[in-house]
Amino acid sequence: MRRAIAAACAFLALAGLSTGPSTAAWADGAGLRLDGSGVSYLGSDLRILSVDAHADAGVASGITSFVHVAPAGVSRFVGTVACFRRDGDGEVQFSGQVLDGATAAGVVLTGKDFSFTLEADGRPQAFSLPSFADAGTQGGCSGGSVQRVAVTFGGFVLGEA
Repeated sequence: MRRAIAAACAFLALAGLSTGPSTAAWADGAGLRLDGSGVSYLGSDLRILSVDAHADAGVASGITSFVHVAPAGVSRFVGTVACFRRDGDGEVQFSGQVLDGATAAGVVLTGKDFSFTLEADGRPQAFSLPSFADAGTQGGCSGGSVQRVAVTFGGFVLGEA
């Protein structure tokens, strides 16, 4: 498991250096910024979500990466954030397109749409598992899976851009 965690951390470090943010023409909640990395460690499952996104003047941009280390193997992806919003309950939805990624079962995620939901205001924080759809078929900021995992280390900061 330690080797898998080290591989996941190395992937996140490379992902942050190898790609830059992209910009899309959709944003709700102008002047918002979301930064951070949340780790969810539950038994033999490790999930790491990192995001650096902002929305300003109707434009959302950013980059995210996700790694899931499980007994079945490692699933991972890096993607651009194209939509970002916060609702009145403090939940954050963000979505975009996968630049590079695959599941432990060998399913290629590159080019697919993704989305997440975060509980970023206050404590405890949590994030959804990602939702995926064919490119261009997922609605903007549609939110992630209904299944959520608690952030056990690190966290996200939501604030003004």
